[in-house]
Amino acid sequence: MTSSHGPSLTLPDWPHCAEGADPAMDPIGCSGIRFAGHTRCLEHLTATDRTAFLASLSPGDAHSRC
Repeated sequence: MTSSHGPSLTLPDWPHCAEGADPAMDPIGCSGIRFAGHTRCLEHLTATDRTAFLASLSPGDAHSRC
């Protein structure tokens, strides 16, 4: 994730996805929160992992799986 002002150079305070990180252009990459047991955020999970996670949700679930 980058803004129109360019990539952030500040590491987030949470385990972040880092998809698209590039030492020269964007050392942080996606700052989305990783899902527990995964190295990526919801947007960057594989289709299989994303489908399994979404299927596991029930009404009223907290985001404790993150």
